[in-house]
Amino acid sequence: MKSAKVGAVGLALLLGAAGAAAGARTRYRVVKHVPLDLRTEEPSFVCLDHLALLDRGRLAFIGRPIKDRSMFTVLDLKTLEVRNLTVPDTPRVQVAAKGVLVVDKPLYYDTGNGTAGILLRAGGMVSGDAVLLEWNLRANRALTLIPLAQVAPSPYVGVDMIGYDPARRECFIEIQRPLQGAKSPTGQGGRYELVVLGVRDGTARPIATITTTNRYTSKSPYYDPVHRRSAHVEYVEIGGEQAETGVHLVELDSGRVHEIKLPRVIYGWAFDPDGMTGYAYSNTTGEVLKVDLETGTVLRQATLGRYGHGLDFVAPNTLLLMRNARLHFLDARTLRETGGVAPSEFHRGSTHTEGSIVMPGRALVRIFYQLYVVDFPNLPPR
Repeated sequence: MKSAKVGAVGLALLLGAAGAAAGARTRYRVVKHVPLDLRTEEPSFVCLDHLALLDRGRLAFIGRPIKDRSMFTVLDLKTLEVRNLTVPDTPRVQVAAKGVLVVDKPLYYDTGNGTAGILLRAGGMVSGDAVLLEWNLRANRALTLIPLAQVAPSPYVGVDMIGYDPARRECFIEIQRPLQGAKSPTGQGGRYELVVLGVRDGTARPIATITTTNRYTSKSPYYDPVHRRSAHVEYVEIGGEQAETGVHLVELDSGRVHEIKLPRVIYGWAFDPDGMTGYAYSNTTGEVLKVDLETGTVLRQATLGRYGHGLDFVAPNTLLLMRNARLHFLDARTLRETGGVAPSEFHRGSTHTEGSIVMPGRALVRIFYQLYVVDFPNLPPR
């Protein structure tokens, strides 16, 4: 897959301070631009899923070839090269028969441990059963098939990676399914079940099961690797009579589930390294909230504006809120804005940052079917 670089690649660009109360001037540079547009001719490519970090942040999963379901496409975040990885012992087809297990997406990929976990779906559809294939990277062979979820009697089942613990060689997976039941007050259509699994040594263990009347936002789950827990956020966008949404915090060792209530439409979440605090962004109120994880008490809040799609630490004590109009750098202690940049400075046309990823010193800014790797060289390493 060929890629293009944007304008002044490698040239430090000063962040604009217009509008918000920007503090110290922070530099950024666009180091890579990768088009994610559909390509039907060879080398074919399609981006059907969320971007995801793999290999302890060394790789980004960005899509797959159309005509070979055994492959997935990654961006190497060190060399900035795009390449395909081939999963052994899986069908190299474009369209799979109903019962045939084919590659859906990687759930984890870890060269340090020499192992990967690949989600297989029967028929390649969300209406097909879900299986985890364990892949020995050093021997380049498939090892074990681990059943994750059967679809029946639900019409579909969703499978998402929560996180991977390389020290314990354990991955955590979220399973979502609709259940039969009465319509919910929000009009979202009944009851939903969320199951958290831990997979290790060829076995999937159930950790927690949550049942709600609301489905879950596609932006969660969120993972806290330091304290081994996850956050799962209900999706409540319609139904004005319901002012709050549930955030379910799962302790991945004990299975304890703790719910806190926050304003509707949480489109960003970050765990503080202190283990006691979380940060949430509500698209309904346009606020970033600093929250006590045990009581749900809002400790501090700041209004930045609506239409944001991600929130995470980009450096120690520095949060990055990814809004369509602006990328906001925030002091995590005070929520005061310390800098920012408009995506329109490096992208032509309308901007929509849904699907972007914040990581230490860098952001993978997705704007529709364009991906920009943006570095912030003046930030201290996390």
